[in-house]
Amino acid sequence: MFKTAVGDVVKFQVKFTLKEGLVNKQFSFLLTGTRQDQEYFDAQTDKTVKEVLIENITDWADQRLILLENNEPAPYSQEAMEYLSKKHATVIGLFWSSYLRECGCKEKN
Repeated sequence: MFKTAVGDVVKFQVKFTLKEGLVNKQFSFLLTGTRQDQEYFDAQTDKTVKEVLIENITDWADQRLILLENNEPAPYSQEAMEYLSKKHATVIGLFWSSYLRECGCKEKN
């Protein structure tokens, strides 16, 4: 009977640095995810943040952090996200906070 005026897909950019020796290397991802409602999140009590995030991120673009053996950027897959979470666990926290912020509304000044 009701629907919202915005779709269930959200795209957002995350930018961050990772230190390599003394150098801060910059990375940027354009993430695509599924917008979920509060009822969905309330039902996820048996899952970790990482599991919910991996379940809801459906694509990435412009990423240069996770590489294939031939040094090409890895295309998005849940396996690539799992690898990212194992090698750089703090990135998952950044993705999570960005995902929640971008799925919600923001006050406009």
